Parts: sequence; structure tokens; C-alpha cells
Amino acid sequence: MARHLASGAGTPRRPGMRMPAFVFALFNEDLKTGPATERHWGLFHPNGSAVYEVDLTGRRPPASYPPLPPPATNDAPYPGKLWCVVGAAAANETAVREQMEAACADEAALCAPVRAGGECYLPNTVAAHASYVFSAHWNKFSKVYGGWCYFAGLAMETTTDPSHGSCKFPSVTPS
Repeated sequence: MARHLASGAGTPRRPGMRMPAFVFALFNEDLKTGPATERHWGLFHPNGSAVYEVDLTGRRPPASYPPLPPPATNDAPYPGKLWCVVGAAAANETAVREQMEAACADEAALCAPVRAGGECYLPNTVAAHASYVFSAHWNKFSKVYGGWCYFAGLAMETTTDPSHGSCKFPSVTPS
């Protein structure tokens, strides 16, 4: 493909036109939260070693590449319970509050436990309330929305149950 891009041959619809190409991720993001598939798009490992042998100049003959490794056999989803909570990097309290309000707008009953007098009202912080709401929303709608614990990048999955006292966080069990 690199050879074709470098040749300037274009496409059948636009012969002779240069086609732009972009590298989606230069490095794998091993510390990124979410599904493992979200961490492995880079051309290089975080230590700088190559993930794939890639010739971006288009000069290397395709036959010179080694065979691809066998496909991974550990692609099974996590077998236990998961919760969706405010991520450690979610320092923007306004953005967290907006995502929590949007989740409550989807289904107001999900937010009843974090309202004054509710079993999850304490601790009375935006992060604590949003963590409950994110987990409850994810539990209720994960099948509808495709199973993402995202909330504009402010949430993360955890295997540690954040429940406390009489406040029981809803969980998701991947299938």
C-alpha cells in the first residue's frame, strides 16, 4: 500500500491524484483504559521497539516480510463483574457533572440513589455521585450502547467493587 501511495497512481475514480495517508497511532497506549483492543493500534511499543515491520517508503518488497504471528488466543472478555467509575484523569468537575446530568436525563430513576437522602448520597462529591450514575447507566444501557464505559473519556472500567455501606453499585458482567 505504501508503494501505491508513493507512486502517485491515485485510485480508479481519481487516477493520477496523490492520496493522503495518516498513521492512526505511532505508539501502543499500554496505560489507556477501556478494552484491550483500544491499547494496541500503534506501530511501536511504548519502549520504542517495533510492533510490526513496516516500510513507509514503499521500497521494501512484500515477499521480504516475515509471516504474521498467530492470532491471539486470549481474546475472551473479562469473566467477572465490572463497574464504570469516574477515571483518575477526570479533573474537570464541570465536564463530569455534565456527563452525569446527561446520564440522568436518559433515565432519571438511575440518579435517585445519589440525591439527598438516597443510599449513595454520601460522600457528597461530584466524583462519588458520577461514579454511581455512570455504573448504573452502563448497567442499564450497555447492551443498547454497545457496552462502552466512556462518558466523554471521563470514565473507566474497574474490577474493584466501589460499593460502600448500603450503597450498592450496579455492575456489568461481560458476555
